[in-house]
Amino acid sequence: MLFAEALEKASSYAAVWSSNDPMQVAAHYAENGVARLNSGNAIQGRAAIASDYAKPFFRDFPKSSVLQHDFRISGNHALFTGMLVGPGRPEEAPIRLLEWEEWTLDDNGLIQLSLVWFDREDHARQGGSAFS
Repeated sequence: MLFAEALEKASSYAAVWSSNDPMQVAAHYAENGVARLNSGNAIQGRAAIASDYAKPFFRDFPKSSVLQHDFRISGNHALFTGMLVGPGRPEEAPIRLLEWEEWTLDDNGLIQLSLVWFDREDHARQGGSAFS
């Protein structure tokens, strides 16, 4: 996969985190793709990625989005870094949650495996409950 194509897919991935649509996030994964958050249990398949990964983030952080910081690729391995940002709850500060993902991509440029890393304490402090 050419860098420009991979960068376009990474940018699209960041953009769909603003959609509040878990299926749009899951569509960036291979049909049997896997997300593993902070070395936790594997979340496998698009339906599970939508319901057990994306949906909880949208519930915890409504009206949030991901700002892409960096993207690097070598062969079928990539590194995506970004920040989840959002308005926070009315009485809380705006959300700023740094994260990075190590990807293994399939031949179509879809995510076959994503190792997702973020600070659990920071996630919980900012109102996240799903992965704390």
